[in-house]
Amino acid sequence: MRALTVAALTSQILPDLNPLPIQTWRAISQLAENEIVPFAVRNLPGQDVKTIQRRLERIEEFEVELERLSELGIQFTTIFEASYPALWMEKLGPRAPSHLFLAGNPMLLQESAIGVVGSRELDSSGQAFSREIGVEIAALGRVLVSGVARGVDEIAMRACLERGGRVVGILADSLTKAIGKWPIESGSLCLVSPFAPQTGFQVANAMSRNKLIFASSQATVVVSSSLESGGTWAGAVEAIRHQIAPVLVRETQPMLPGNGRLLEMGGRSLAKASDLETVLETCQPAQGSLL
Repeated sequence: MRALTVAALTSQILPDLNPLPIQTWRAISQLAENEIVPFAVRNLPGQDVKTIQRRLERIEEFEVELERLSELGIQFTTIFEASYPALWMEKLGPRAPSHLFLAGNPMLLQESAIGVVGSRELDSSGQAFSREIGVEIAALGRVLVSGVARGVDEIAMRACLERGGRVVGILADSLTKAIGKWPIESGSLCLVSPFAPQTGFQVANAMSRNKLIFASSQATVVVSSSLESGGTWAGAVEAIRHQIAPVLVRETQPMLPGNGRLLEMGGRSLAKASDLETVLETCQPAQGSLL
């Protein structure tokens, strides 16, 4: 019942309902179901009370939609369940998404992972490195976590899977479309998204998704980054500044401006994909968080 209440209050699977402000959800998230409305009436602005009431009045519709998604192979989990990624709670605290939609093997969400991020547009050397790092992560027996976007993400993910590796893909949009393009039934893949499965691409969602990749990882490999722009850059800078996880930056010849600046800021150099295990052994465990 609690999962259904979370879905009713925080998900956008019924897109005609107004979203509940994040700060309002944080204020009520630890309350029992029967305490939510009385607390809201006493303590929250009138518009928030109306939003909560309207959403809870339609809880049966949320239940029907979750059942429909389940029939498509898409499950729903929340911060209150063991299937939710433990590292997200540790690293993100109250900034962790209240819920996730997922398809595939949920056990992969609890495994030690290596992140791989980078640009959609790549030259031949970037494409080769993306394939090589996917193969290397598979060889190390680690889970690869990435963003399922064209370019670095997709190349590394498919290379890892082809070599018998395991992959978590964190999407910013269109989970319902993605599940038809990836081997969900293999047991080696889990696709997840904090956004409603039918959601189209939005830049803000993509930026929000990037921090989840870094928070999922023991270390994250940056294959290519623009300088001072884009989701890869923003996520890597945040991870370095807050010591979320070591950021391993591909050395290029000539050096990409974004990659070079990330190295200057504290990223660790990764000259070849085959160096990954050695570099990981020298990395100190991350101590920071985004709280």
